[in-house]
Amino acid sequence: MKRDVPPSQPTHVAVKETIAELEGCRPRDLGTLGAVIDVDTLDAFGESRFDRTGGEVDSLEFRYCGYSIELFGDGTLYVKH
Repeated sequence: MKRDVPPSQPTHVAVKETIAELEGCRPRDLGTLGAVIDVDTLDAFGESRFDRTGGEVDSLEFRYCGYSIELFGDGTLYVKH
């Protein structure tokens, strides 16, 4: 599943909402996202929306609730089961 995270939405909220949608539940019914990734780092990465060049990290990858999640610097979120 591909989703574009709006600049006005915290990235951690977008991740939880996306997984909840796929699981057919409410975001609060999911496990704690902070147990698998630093939420502040995730949000800061999502807020930085610029082309990352010069050896900088261009994406973040982690697993959450059995899904592989990859977030790119342009705000694109990919979720695979």
